[in-house]
Amino acid sequence: AGSSAVNGPRIDTRTLNPGDPLPINKFNGYFIQVYQELPIFNFNQGDISLYRATLRQLKSQVVAQENIIQQEVSSSYQKVLAARQKILTYQEKLLNDSNEVARLSRRSYEVGQSDITSTLLTQQANIQIRNQYLDAVNTYQQTFTDLEQSIGTTLQ
Repeated sequence: AGSSAVNGPRIDTRTLNPGDPLPINKFNGYFIQVYQELPIFNFNQGDISLYRATLRQLKSQVVAQENIIQQEVSSSYQKVLAARQKILTYQEKLLNDSNEVARLSRRSYEVGQSDITSTLLTQQANIQIRNQYLDAVNTYQQTFTDLEQSIGTTLQ
């Protein structure tokens, strides 16, 4: 009729069992049963393994964060160097050359060797180069700020 899938005695896992006496008991009255686990054979090996695995995971996360920081600092430093080199190129060569070409173009117009259109185009190109120089300075400042943020301190 009502066969159980598990053979053997049924173990009650409740921790507190108030109620009527079982039919095999010969006394009349009520009883309380308390279940207490005794860690005789439990040496917390599962917990120790869990803590060791957690420790390994945390150590690998620390290494990963160190690698990320190192990559960010290296990348920021390379960007600062590139921006600084671009500024130096403008300062040492492009700005002076552009000013000289604009001056010669204006002088050429003054003596009548060129028309106003070419002189204005030359002046416009000179202004564009100056604007590009200002953009390079702005980029340098931004990359320098990024480097300071990745390092975590201000640089001078």
